[in-house]
Amino acid sequence: MPDDLNVSPVVNDHGEDFRRALSEQPAAKSSFLHRFLFAHPSFPVVFVIALLLLTAVFMLDRMTGPYAISYFYAMPVLVMAWYYGKKAGFFMLAITISVWVTADYLGFSGQLPHIYLIMNAITRLFLLSVAIFMLCTFKDLSTQLGAMVDERTKALRQLAAQLSDAEDFQRRHLANDIHDGFSQTLSVLKISLGTSLSESQHETPQSNRIKDAIGIVSDLIEKARTLTFDLHPAMLEHLGLTPTLRRHGEQFTRQTNIDVTLNEEGDLQPLSPAITNYLFRAIKELLNNSAKHGHAKQIIVSLYWTPILLRIVVDDDGSGFEPGVVLAPSAAKGLGLASLQERLGSLGGSVRIESSAQTGTRAVLEIPISDQEKH
Repeated sequence: MPDDLNVSPVVNDHGEDFRRALSEQPAAKSSFLHRFLFAHPSFPVVFVIALLLLTAVFMLDRMTGPYAISYFYAMPVLVMAWYYGKKAGFFMLAITISVWVTADYLGFSGQLPHIYLIMNAITRLFLLSVAIFMLCTFKDLSTQLGAMVDERTKALRQLAAQLSDAEDFQRRHLANDIHDGFSQTLSVLKISLGTSLSESQHETPQSNRIKDAIGIVSDLIEKARTLTFDLHPAMLEHLGLTPTLRRHGEQFTRQTNIDVTLNEEGDLQPLSPAITNYLFRAIKELLNNSAKHGHAKQIIVSLYWTPILLRIVVDDDGSGFEPGVVLAPSAAKGLGLASLQERLGSLGGSVRIESSAQTGTRAVLEIPISDQEKH
């Protein structure tokens, strides 16, 4: 993005997308051919289409002469077999063979011996029967393969959710240990040092060392709080994603002098703790990337809630990068962009990165809101 980053165009641009998403389902990612082949039209519709195809082929056959377009007679048979199986295919085959033999008979002005008509009918019946069996077998295998892929994808997403839950549990456990053990011990030590300092009547080298020790302990307490927040912010469970992001944005601005703006639009939808924690860490990673690699001066984080989808847009005015290089499989380390893309994909979401050199970066994270999370 240019240096004179304007907040309004960004918000209005995605706000329009958000309002459209409220009234429309997301566009299907499958191709038109895939939707056409695996649609489920009614039997009368498919039968009428097959009859129209057979009529068209018969008329062209009469116009072009015998055997010119013979192979096209297979079309109506295969259409019926594809959508309604072997029985429907053989039913259409009987009709097609009758029309085909009639076309041959008329094409030779009734002079073709009947034995040839019978042999042609038997040959075509055999070839088209084989084609029906092969087509139906292929469709069955495709359906089974699709079911296996869906099942494995579901299992992968469940595993990813379990891994995320386990990781979150360990983070929460470690954060609680630091808060309840280390931080409390430091607080007691600070109080003890303060008491010792107050008992000193005059300023002595020993009292100065106590003051220095109190300052060091105060820094350790602050670092322990920051570490606890980074591991697992307690307010994420109690207040939710947006307030925690706002708090982190304020802290991030104090540490880096980068202006962080948080926008939110739409009605808040419930998310599972695992998804909430991961999204928070993902946005933190994007902010760190903007500061460390992009040298941004301004970052805008926008959350757009819909009943079916949460879209998070992170814009910065930094130096940008080439997405093809950064998102390469070899770059998948830690919670980097490549790893982020893979992990969100396993959770049913997606990541889109728009960037180029000296134009800033836009990261769009989308995560579906499942029915389970709504109840």
